[in-house]
Amino acid sequence: MRRLHVPNGSPKARRYDLDDPQVWQRVLSDYAEGMSVKALADRYEAVRSSVDTRLRRSGITPRGQSEAELTKWRRMSPRQRAHQVKAAHQATLGMPKSMAAKEAHARATEARLHHVSPLEITLIDAIRQRGYRPHQQTAIGPYNCDFSLNGVAVEVFGGQWHFYGRHAARMPERTRYILDRGWPMIFTVIDNNFPIGPRLADEVIAATHEMRRDPTAPAQYRVIRGDGQLLSAGCANDAQFAIVGTLRQAKRLRATHEHITG
Repeated sequence: MRRLHVPNGSPKARRYDLDDPQVWQRVLSDYAEGMSVKALADRYEAVRSSVDTRLRRSGITPRGQSEAELTKWRRMSPRQRAHQVKAAHQATLGMPKSMAAKEAHARATEARLHHVSPLEITLIDAIRQRGYRPHQQTAIGPYNCDFSLNGVAVEVFGGQWHFYGRHAARMPERTRYILDRGWPMIFTVIDNNFPIGPRLADEVIAATHEMRRDPTAPAQYRVIRGDGQLLSAGCANDAQFAIVGTLRQAKRLRATHEHITG
Protein backbone atom coordinates (compact mmCIF):
# COMPACT_ATOMS: atom_id res chain seq x y z
CA MET A 1 0.00 0.00 0.00
CA ARG A 2 1.44 3.34 -1.02
CA ARG A 3 2.02 5.93 1.67
CA LEU A 4 2.76 9.57 1.12
CA HIS A 5 6.31 10.81 1.36
CA VAL A 6 6.40 13.80 3.69
CA PRO A 7 9.53 15.97 3.88
CA ASN A 8 11.40 16.22 7.15
CA GLY A 9 10.10 18.96 9.37
CA SER A 10 6.47 18.54 8.30
CA PRO A 11 4.11 19.32 11.20
CA LYS A 12 2.16 16.07 10.64
CA ALA A 13 2.92 13.01 8.57
CA ARG A 14 0.01 11.69 6.53
CA ARG A 15 0.07 7.93 6.21
CA TYR A 16 -2.59 7.42 3.54
CA ASP A 17 -2.84 8.42 -0.10
CA LEU A 18 -6.48 8.42 -1.22
CA ASP A 19 -5.31 8.10 -4.82
CA ASP A 20 -3.85 4.70 -3.98
CA PRO A 21 -6.42 2.09 -5.21
CA GLN A 22 -5.82 -0.12 -2.17
CA VAL A 23 -6.40 2.78 0.23
CA TRP A 24 -9.50 3.90 -1.66
CA GLN A 25 -10.96 0.40 -1.58
CA ARG A 26 -10.56 0.40 2.20
CA VAL A 27 -12.29 3.79 2.34
CA LEU A 28 -15.20 2.45 0.30
CA SER A 29 -15.40 -0.65 2.48
CA ASP A 30 -15.48 1.44 5.67
CA TYR A 31 -18.11 3.68 4.12
CA ALA A 32 -20.25 0.64 3.27
CA GLU A 33 -19.91 -0.48 6.91
CA GLY A 34 -21.57 2.74 8.00
CA MET A 35 -18.82 5.27 8.65
CA SER A 36 -19.63 8.92 7.97
CA VAL A 37 -17.54 11.21 5.77
CA LYS A 38 -16.13 12.94 8.85
CA ALA A 39 -15.16 9.62 10.43
CA LEU A 40 -13.47 8.55 7.21
CA ALA A 41 -11.57 11.83 7.01
CA ASP A 42 -10.39 11.39 10.59
CA ARG A 43 -9.34 7.76 10.07
CA TYR A 44 -7.45 8.40 6.85
CA GLU A 45 -6.04 11.77 7.90
CA ALA A 46 -7.64 13.52 4.96
CA VAL A 47 -9.60 16.70 4.40
CA ARG A 48 -13.33 16.03 4.72
CA SER A 49 -14.16 17.83 1.46
CA SER A 50 -11.58 15.68 -0.33
CA VAL A 51 -13.27 12.47 0.84
CA ASP A 52 -16.68 13.90 -0.07
CA THR A 53 -15.50 14.84 -3.59
CA ARG A 54 -13.95 11.41 -4.23
CA LEU A 55 -17.11 9.62 -3.08
CA ARG A 56 -19.22 11.69 -5.45
CA ARG A 57 -16.82 10.95 -8.32
CA SER A 58 -17.35 7.28 -7.53
CA GLY A 59 -21.09 7.76 -7.96
CA ILE A 60 -21.86 7.77 -4.23
CA THR A 61 -23.95 10.45 -2.51
CA PRO A 62 -22.33 10.90 0.93
CA ARG A 63 -24.60 10.44 3.93
CA GLY A 64 -24.67 12.56 7.06
CA GLN A 65 -23.77 11.60 10.62
CA SER A 66 -27.32 10.61 11.62
CA GLU A 67 -27.74 8.34 8.60
CA ALA A 68 -24.33 6.85 9.31
CA GLU A 69 -25.43 6.03 12.87
CA LEU A 70 -28.59 4.34 11.60
CA THR A 71 -26.55 2.26 9.16
CA LYS A 72 -24.14 1.26 11.91
CA TRP A 73 -26.98 0.21 14.24
CA ARG A 74 -28.65 -1.86 11.52
CA ARG A 75 -25.45 -3.84 11.08
CA MET A 76 -25.03 -4.51 14.82
CA SER A 77 -26.06 -7.78 16.40
CA PRO A 78 -28.50 -7.63 19.36
CA ARG A 79 -25.58 -8.29 21.70
CA GLN A 80 -23.54 -5.44 20.20
CA ARG A 81 -26.49 -3.06 20.51
CA ALA A 82 -26.98 -4.02 24.15
CA HIS A 83 -23.29 -3.40 24.82
CA GLN A 84 -23.49 0.00 23.09
CA VAL A 85 -26.48 1.07 25.17
CA LYS A 86 -24.87 -0.19 28.37
CA ALA A 87 -21.71 1.78 27.65
CA ALA A 88 -23.72 4.95 27.01
CA HIS A 89 -25.70 4.44 30.23
CA GLN A 90 -22.54 3.90 32.28
CA ALA A 91 -20.99 7.00 30.75
CA THR A 92 -23.83 9.17 32.09
CA LEU A 93 -24.30 7.28 35.38
CA GLY A 94 -23.84 9.64 38.30
CA MET A 95 -23.69 12.76 36.12
CA PRO A 96 -26.05 15.43 37.51
CA LYS A 97 -28.72 16.65 35.13
CA SER A 98 -29.34 20.35 34.73
CA MET A 99 -32.66 21.84 35.82
CA ALA A 100 -33.45 22.59 32.18
CA ALA A 101 -32.93 18.91 31.28
CA LYS A 102 -35.14 17.78 34.17
CA GLU A 103 -37.91 20.20 33.17
CA ALA A 104 -37.70 19.04 29.55
CA HIS A 105 -38.01 15.43 30.71
CA ALA A 106 -41.07 16.31 32.80
CA ARG A 107 -42.73 18.02 29.81
CA ALA A 108 -42.00 14.98 27.64
CA THR A 109 -43.55 12.71 30.27
CA GLU A 110 -46.66 14.90 30.30
CA ALA A 111 -46.94 14.87 26.50
CA ARG A 112 -46.46 11.12 26.17
CA LEU A 113 -48.37 10.13 29.34
CA HIS A 114 -45.60 7.93 30.68
CA HIS A 115 -45.92 6.04 33.99
CA VAL A 116 -49.72 6.03 34.21
CA SER A 117 -50.96 3.35 36.63
CA PRO A 118 -54.31 1.50 36.54
CA LEU A 119 -55.25 3.10 39.88
CA GLU A 120 -54.75 6.57 38.41
CA ILE A 121 -56.98 5.67 35.47
CA THR A 122 -59.69 4.33 37.79
CA LEU A 123 -59.75 7.49 39.91
CA ILE A 124 -59.54 9.78 36.88
CA ASP A 125 -62.44 7.96 35.21
CA ALA A 126 -64.55 8.36 38.37
CA ILE A 127 -63.81 12.10 38.40
CA ARG A 128 -64.63 12.42 34.70
CA GLN A 129 -67.96 10.72 35.29
CA ARG A 130 -68.76 13.65 37.60
CA GLY A 131 -68.21 16.14 34.79
CA TYR A 132 -64.59 17.17 35.51
CA ARG A 133 -61.53 16.93 33.30
CA PRO A 134 -58.33 16.01 35.16
CA HIS A 135 -55.06 16.66 33.35
CA GLN A 136 -52.77 13.63 33.51
CA GLN A 137 -49.04 13.73 34.31
CA THR A 138 -49.00 17.51 34.78
CA ALA A 139 -45.44 18.87 34.62
CA ILE A 140 -44.49 21.19 37.50
CA GLY A 141 -40.89 22.24 37.03
CA PRO A 142 -38.78 19.05 37.05
CA TYR A 143 -41.60 16.93 38.51
CA ASN A 144 -44.82 15.33 37.29
CA CYS A 145 -47.89 14.83 39.45
CA ASP A 146 -50.21 11.94 38.57
CA PHE A 147 -52.89 14.41 37.52
CA SER A 148 -54.09 17.92 38.26
CA LEU A 149 -57.63 19.18 38.86
CA ASN A 150 -58.79 22.75 39.43
CA GLY A 151 -55.18 23.86 39.84
CA VAL A 152 -54.43 21.19 42.47
CA ALA A 153 -51.75 18.49 42.04
CA VAL A 154 -53.04 15.02 42.88
CA GLU A 155 -50.85 11.99 43.65
CA VAL A 156 -52.17 8.41 43.68
CA PHE A 157 -50.19 6.18 46.06
CA GLY A 158 -50.99 2.55 45.49
CA GLY A 159 -47.77 0.79 46.54
CA GLN A 160 -45.76 0.33 49.73
CA TRP A 161 -42.64 1.63 47.98
CA HIS A 162 -43.97 5.16 48.57
CA PHE A 163 -43.46 4.74 52.32
CA TYR A 164 -39.75 3.95 52.46
CA GLY A 165 -36.37 4.33 50.79
CA ARG A 166 -35.45 7.03 48.36
CA HIS A 167 -39.09 7.73 47.45
CA ALA A 168 -39.92 8.67 51.02
CA ALA A 169 -36.60 10.51 51.40
CA ARG A 170 -37.20 12.77 48.42
CA MET A 171 -40.87 13.43 49.19
CA PRO A 172 -40.33 16.48 51.46
CA GLU A 173 -38.12 18.23 48.89
CA ARG A 174 -40.48 17.37 46.05
CA THR A 175 -43.53 18.47 48.04
CA ARG A 176 -41.86 21.71 49.13
CA TYR A 177 -40.98 22.56 45.54
CA ILE A 178 -44.53 22.04 44.28
CA LEU A 179 -46.21 23.84 47.21
CA ASP A 180 -43.84 26.79 46.98
CA ARG A 181 -44.92 27.30 43.39
CA GLY A 182 -48.51 27.76 44.47
CA TRP A 183 -49.76 24.26 43.74
CA PRO A 184 -51.91 22.72 46.51
CA MET A 185 -51.47 18.94 46.72
CA ILE A 186 -53.66 15.93 47.47
CA PHE A 187 -52.13 12.55 48.28
CA THR A 188 -54.49 9.57 47.96
CA VAL A 189 -53.51 6.33 49.74
CA ILE A 190 -55.01 3.25 48.10
CA ASP A 191 -54.53 -0.51 48.49
CA ASN A 192 -56.51 -3.75 48.71
CA ASN A 193 -57.81 -3.02 52.21
CA PHE A 194 -58.69 0.57 51.41
CA PRO A 195 -59.47 0.53 47.66
CA ILE A 196 -60.95 3.37 45.68
CA GLY A 197 -64.37 3.78 47.21
CA PRO A 198 -67.37 5.73 45.94
CA ARG A 199 -66.50 8.68 48.21
CA LEU A 200 -62.91 9.21 47.06
CA ALA A 201 -63.65 11.03 43.81
CA ASP A 202 -66.17 13.28 45.58
CA GLU A 203 -63.72 14.05 48.40
CA VAL A 204 -60.92 14.88 45.95
CA ILE A 205 -63.18 17.20 43.93
CA ALA A 206 -64.48 18.94 47.07
CA ALA A 207 -60.95 19.33 48.44
CA THR A 208 -59.70 20.96 45.23
CA HIS A 209 -62.46 23.59 45.46
CA GLU A 210 -61.76 24.29 49.13
CA MET A 211 -57.99 24.52 48.66
CA ARG A 212 -58.33 27.10 45.87
CA ARG A 213 -60.81 29.43 47.60
CA ASP A 214 -58.15 31.82 48.93
CA PRO A 215 -55.43 32.23 46.27
CA THR A 216 -53.35 34.37 48.66
CA ALA A 217 -53.15 31.62 51.30
CA PRO A 218 -50.12 29.28 51.39
CA ALA A 219 -50.57 26.21 49.24
CA GLN A 220 -52.13 23.38 51.26
CA TYR A 221 -51.83 19.62 51.15
CA ARG A 222 -54.13 16.82 52.26
CA VAL A 223 -53.71 13.07 52.59
CA ILE A 224 -56.90 11.13 51.84
CA ARG A 225 -57.40 7.39 52.17
CA GLY A 226 -59.03 5.27 49.46
CA ASP A 227 -62.34 5.22 51.35
CA GLY A 228 -62.42 9.04 51.39
CA GLN A 229 -61.23 9.52 55.00
CA LEU A 230 -58.95 12.51 55.61
CA LEU A 231 -55.71 11.33 57.27
CA SER A 232 -53.77 14.60 57.61
CA ALA A 233 -53.45 18.15 56.28
CA GLY A 234 -50.95 21.00 56.26
CA CYS A 235 -49.58 23.85 54.18
CA ALA A 236 -46.42 25.26 52.65
CA ASN A 237 -45.62 27.23 55.82
CA ASP A 238 -45.15 24.04 57.85
CA ALA A 239 -41.58 23.47 59.00
CA GLN A 240 -42.07 19.75 58.38
CA PHE A 241 -44.64 17.79 56.43
CA ALA A 242 -46.64 14.98 57.98
CA ILE A 243 -46.99 13.12 54.69
CA VAL A 244 -44.48 10.28 55.05
CA GLY A 245 -45.44 9.64 58.66
CA THR A 246 -49.09 9.58 57.68
CA LEU A 247 -48.39 7.10 54.92
CA ARG A 248 -46.62 4.82 57.38
CA GLN A 249 -49.52 5.25 59.78
CA ALA A 250 -51.85 4.26 56.96
CA LYS A 251 -49.76 1.14 56.48
CA ARG A 252 -50.09 0.27 60.17
CA LEU A 253 -53.84 0.84 59.91
CA ARG A 254 -53.91 -1.61 57.05
CA ALA A 255 -51.99 -4.16 59.09
CA THR A 256 -54.47 -3.75 61.96
CA HIS A 257 -57.34 -4.09 59.53
CA GLU A 258 -55.85 -7.31 58.16
CA HIS A 259 -55.42 -8.71 61.68
CA ILE A 260 -59.02 -7.93 62.66
CA THR A 261 -60.58 -9.19 59.46
CA GLY A 262 -58.11 -12.05 58.84
